[in-house]
Amino acid sequence: MRTLGHEIGAGSSFARGVVVDVDRFRIGSNVQVGPRNVLAVEHLDVGDDCNLGPGNHLMGRAWYAEGSDLANSIRIGHRVGITPGHHLDAPFGIEIGDDTWIAGCNSSFWTHGGGREQGPITIGADCYVASEVRVSTGVTIGEGSFVALASVVTESCPPRSLLAGHPAVVKRSEHGWRAADPVAGSVRPSG
Repeated sequence: MRTLGHEIGAGSSFARGVVVDVDRFRIGSNVQVGPRNVLAVEHLDVGDDCNLGPGNHLMGRAWYAEGSDLANSIRIGHRVGITPGHHLDAPFGIEIGDDTWIAGCNSSFWTHGGGREQGPITIGADCYVASEVRVSTGVTIGEGSFVALASVVTESCPPRSLLAGHPAVVKRSEHGWRAADPVAGSVRPSG
């Protein structure tokens, strides 16, 4: 369905109490947006078969970020799960790859501030980000990576990394999080 320049795919639904302040959005098919989500970003693109749990804040409206390719935008791939209570602050843009989980609750993603060069955050495909994680501006989390509980990610990491700590460091390379955790591995088989 196309309405006022916005596109919402078949089978998608918004629960009661969702606040939408988006200039332009595209929501794929079979997307579920839980209650009390705040979507206040200039551009929002959500792929098919995604689930945004209750109480997330997806924000991105800042004049100082204009000119960046992802300025004031959030792009979410296909089959992404974002559980309740996370904050994505995206003046410089956030991109989340296919088959990724932002799990647990209360993680924050900041694309500005902290005395660092401002820049977008990119989370590769097939990643898992646990509860209480903080991700700093300009960080890329490589495809297939696992970010452990309460980690503070201030530097980019290569694909298939196991990250943990304050600041987060690569604890293991060539880590296959779905194979290492039979419960998480069964959530959505890769491939």
